[in-house]
Parts: sequence; C-alpha cells; structure tokens
Amino acid sequence: GCATAPFEVETIRGDYSTLTRHSHKTILDSMGDYTMSETTAKPLHETIPLSYSIEDAWDEFAVRLKSEGKAKNTILTYRAAVLGLTKFLQGRGMPLGVEAISGEHIVEYLAHLQDVHRPSTCRTRYNSLQRLFAWLVDEREIDDNPMRRLHPPKIPFEVREGFSREELDALFVTVEGRDFLAVRDRAIFAALLSTGLRVAELCSMLAEDVVGGDHIIIRGKGDKERVVRLGHTAAVAVRRYLRRRKSSPVRELFVSVKGEPLTPHAAKQVFLRRGKEAGIKRCHPHKMRRTFALGFLDSGGTADDLRVLMGHSSQHVLRTYVAAREQERALRAHEQHDPADRLLGK
Repeated sequence: GCATAPFEVETIRGDYSTLTRHSHKTILDSMGDYTMSETTAKPLHETIPLSYSIEDAWDEFAVRLKSEGKAKNTILTYRAAVLGLTKFLQGRGMPLGVEAISGEHIVEYLAHLQDVHRPSTCRTRYNSLQRLFAWLVDEREIDDNPMRRLHPPKIPFEVREGFSREELDALFVTVEGRDFLAVRDRAIFAALLSTGLRVAELCSMLAEDVVGGDHIIIRGKGDKERVVRLGHTAAVAVRRYLRRRKSSPVRELFVSVKGEPLTPHAAKQVFLRRGKEAGIKRCHPHKMRRTFALGFLDSGGTADDLRVLMGHSSQHVLRTYVAAREQERALRAHEQHDPADRLLGK
C-alpha cells in the first residue's frame, strides 16, 4: 500500500546504486584519466560520513558520459569542472556531499573562477556542472538542482583573428627543407589550413583515411564521421609526406621521427617551435583552424557549409567568425555608401 511505497523505493534505489557501482568497477578501473583520486586531502569518509559525495557522483557520471559516446577530451572537460569545484569546496571547509551543496556554494565557486579563468572557461565549467547536477536529479540523488536559479557567466563578444598573410608566409618558410621533419610539418600546416581540422582529429587520422589522395575520412567529436577535402596545395604536401613515412609500422598518418603516432601535445609543440623560428608570438593549431574559417568566409563560403566542414552540430559556435566578417563587410559598404560623403561631397 501507500505506507510501504517509500520503503520500497528506497530499497530499489539502494539495490540499484549498489549494483551500479559494482557493475561499473571494471569500466572505472579502465578510466584512469577520468578518476578524481587527486582531489582528496584526506579520505572522504572522514570528511563526510554517510553521504553520497561529489567524488562518488563523478565516478558514475563519467561512466554515463562514456556510455553516451562522449569524446575523451569532452569527458576530461567535465572532469576539470567537477575537480575544480571539489577542490574549492574542500579548501574552504564546505560540504562535499551532493545533498548539502547549495546554490550559494556554487555561486562562490563561479565567482572564484572569474578571477582566475577566461570567461569562456567559466561558461564551460558552468555548463559541465549544470549537466552533472541535472543528472543527479534524474538519478534521485538530490531533490533539486542547486543551479536551477543560476545564470551562466556572460562571455563578452571577442573576435580572435587567425594568422595574417605575413605570418603564414613566415611559418611556411620554416618548413621548406627536404628533411623528414620539414616535410611532415609542412604537410601538417597545409592540411590544417586547407581543412580546419581540430588538432585531435589531425592526430587520429589514419594513413588509410586519405582516399584518392585528396579526401580524408575524419572521426570527430562523439565519433561522428565526416569527409573533408584537401585542396591541391595541401594534397601535394601530404602525398610528399606519405612517401617519407612508408617505413612506419603504425596506422596513424602523422608520426614522430621515431615512427610513433604524433600526439596532440606533440603537434602543439611543432607549432610552438616553428612559430618561434618564424617570429610569431601566438602560434598554435587552433589559430590555424580560425584561419581556415575566416578564409573560407572571406572567399564567399557560407556559414552552413563551414559548419559541416568544421564538424559542428550548430552554427552557434561559428558566431564570432560570421560576426567578424559581417562587421568588415559593413565597413566596406559604408565606405562606398556614406551618406555624408554622398550628400555633402568629399
């Protein structure tokens, strides 16, 4: 009857929770990068007895994210948000039990983030925590989302340019040699400029993914597949590189001098090293991705085509690129149609 329902629900919840944690143990053991063991200054059971901690919540939430097919970097982004909140609460003697974490606690954490991170990072952390607490409500671990009445941090509109023509010329001068590194690095720069790939996508490309010499199968975020095209200049650079890497036993397209797969970190180091040679202060793979996006729009490409080529599910993330070019077009149009010049004479 009604009197026993709460007990039955609690029993089911308890059994499910126990079953979930035991059945996830093998998965969690293989997710070393996602665990949060570094967060605790002392054992959590000494800090919050008889409470479902945010650390416990993260372990299960990470499994959920992985089961949804989230990319490793996406999961690590969530982890950074939860890790940051946990350290913040712990450092200030605030509760770590999910039922005891209030909106006020999170407001203090978000205010702290504003002092140490860029607005975009603060927004990302906010979104990650919002998703975590919404999941805790769905799992009936908490009755109400403490972030329900909070507003996301505002991100000021900021246009970040890509490489200038002069910077690109200087960068490609550094890779004019015939040695393996020069040939490989030129292929990397040309491929990124031609396709706008993410650095993680570039490093996960397989040699067999290059189809017909100028089309590449890309496995992007969430294992979504798309096909990108290499322009003539980039295709020539990649084919030249392929002739140099024939002896490598690994499947990845881009490899190190030792024949090992090139990691995203190593690719970023390539940009830093070549950028230093070229005298470019800020030189990194994402700047080449921005250069591709802005160059594509400058050449008359549409925002919708750009979204597909860059592997985005919505145009929201492209707003800075589109807005930047709209502003430039408006200024050029104003130069031609200035009413004061037309009516009063130049």
